[in-house]
Formats: sequence, structure tokens, C-alpha cells
Amino acid sequence: MTAVSQARPIASGVAGVYSQAEVALLSPHNLSLNPTATMHARCTICQDTLDEANTPMSTLCGHLYCVECAAYQFANGGVCAICRTGPYELDALIKLFPDYEHAPAERPESSTRRSRRDAPQSSRAMEAGASALRACHDALDSEDPLDPHRVRSALERTDDLVAALDGVEAPGIQNLLSNIITLLQDIRSRTSETARVPDLESQRDLLQHAARRLTERIRDLQRSRDAERETAAEELAELRQEWATRMAELQEDLEQTTSLLNIERAKVEQSRVVITELDAEAKKWETQAGRYKKKHHSLKKKHQAMEAGIQDVFFGGDESLEFI
Repeated sequence: MTAVSQARPIASGVAGVYSQAEVALLSPHNLSLNPTATMHARCTICQDTLDEANTPMSTLCGHLYCVECAAYQFANGGVCAICRTGPYELDALIKLFPDYEHAPAERPESSTRRSRRDAPQSSRAMEAGASALRACHDALDSEDPLDPHRVRSALERTDDLVAALDGVEAPGIQNLLSNIITLLQDIRSRTSETARVPDLESQRDLLQHAARRLTERIRDLQRSRDAERETAAEELAELRQEWATRMAELQEDLEQTTSLLNIERAKVEQSRVVITELDAEAKKWETQAGRYKKKHHSLKKKHQAMEAGIQDVFFGGDESLEFI
């Protein structure tokens, strides 16, 4: 199956006008640039080789699917599995081989004769395209892209290509024309850029003068910065020396203060021990004082009882007795 016989033209023109999906089939990613090369396009999802057996279909964005994967992906209005454009309906997909189900099978010899008949014309078109590309590249690579002789040669070769493409359908033509159009656009852009050369040169001179002034200014600033850096380094060294001396003095004072603090801490600990002992002794004396107080109250009660008994003995008895 050749790429030329399978693409479906939808309008006539200089090189044949194709739909966006068919142009994708004719791109170098899916086809060889040889006019008689066999197409080895694969399904976007399952990666099976596409041929008349699995009815290849394409989205408007140009990605290919076999009929089974297309039905699975777009049955409910899905998006393209590659570029995520869409959504697409299954009926809106482009069937790339619509005549295979009804067209009679060609005999191998008739297809061979047609390929042999189209090969010289396609070969001439490819040679004319290569010649036009070389002429465009020569014009672009020259020192003066606006050289009238080179530009005229490129245009003449392009006219020859257009004449050679009349009635020719080949897989590499679209890519070839795209490259030529790109080169011609590059030539036009360089033409417009060349007209700006005097202004650009004037701007370059102004910028160079400004650059020289800025360079001198930068050098002056560097010298000033170096002087300031040296002064700052000297001041920093003096400050470091002063702070080192001060730190040594503070360290010595700290050591002395720490020593005195340790001595005072030891005294405090001794005083704390003495206070603890005194507290224990005071509690002991308080306990003894409580005992003696109880004994005092007991003896006092006994003494009062004895006094009461003595009074009863000496002054008590029969109340009828009277002292005369």
C-alpha cells in the first residue's frame, strides 16, 4: 500500500490540498519521503499497524486510531488521547480508507504500472524542490542575503517547482513546500532587517560610547571601593584588637568573680548546715520544754491538793467547835 494511493485529496491546487488529518499522515513522522514508500502508521492507543483490515480513522487534530480504539475512545464524546483536544464524536472522525469496502481489488500489475508512471513525475518534482531549497539556502548563507542574482535564482527555482508539481501527488510535497515557505519568510524577514542596518549601526555607536563611559565609571568606582575596603580592613583590625583586649579583661574578671562566688557558696552551705543543726536542737528543746510544762502543771495540781488537805486537817472538822 503506497502513501500516494491512500491519501484522499479534497480540493485541487498547485500541489493538491489535503485535510488536516491527511496532512498529518503525510508528515515525516508517519511516512517516508520516498514517493513509493509504504506507510507504517500505527494506532495512537494500541500501536497496531494501520491498514484496510482495521479501518484507520483520524481526529481533526491529526492523530490516528484503529476502528476499535476509536469506538472505545470517542463513543461518548471523548478527547484525543495525545493532545487532549476535542471532544470528538465518533461520527465526526475522518475515515481514511472509505472506498475499501466497496471498491474492487486492484490487480498487482495495474498498481505497479501506475507507480511506474507516477514515479518520473514525482522524481522531477522532488528534484525541483531540492534545487529550490538549495537556492534559498545559498541566498540565506551568503554575505548579502539581498543579492539580486541569488534572490532571482531562488525565485526562478521556486517557479520551476510550482510548474513541476502540477498534477503530482507525493507524500513529501507538503513537507517540501512547508520548508520552502519557511525559507522565503526568512528571506523576507532578513530583507526588512537589512533596511534597519544604518539605524542599528548608529545605535551601536551610541551604545559603545555609553559602554566606554560606563567602563571608566566602573573603574573609578572599583578604585574607590578598594580604598574604602583597605580603610575598613584597618579599622576592623583595630576593633578586633580592642575587643580581644577587652574580652581578656572581662574573662579575668569573670574568673575572679566566679572564684569569689564559689567561696560565698561554700560559706552559705556551711551556714545552712549550722542552721539545720540549730533547728534540730531548737525542736529538741521545745519538746523538752513541753514535757517540763506538763510536769509543772501536774506538780501544781498536786501542791494545790496537798494545801487543801492540810487545811482540812488543821482547820476542818466539826463546825460546832469554836475557838474561844
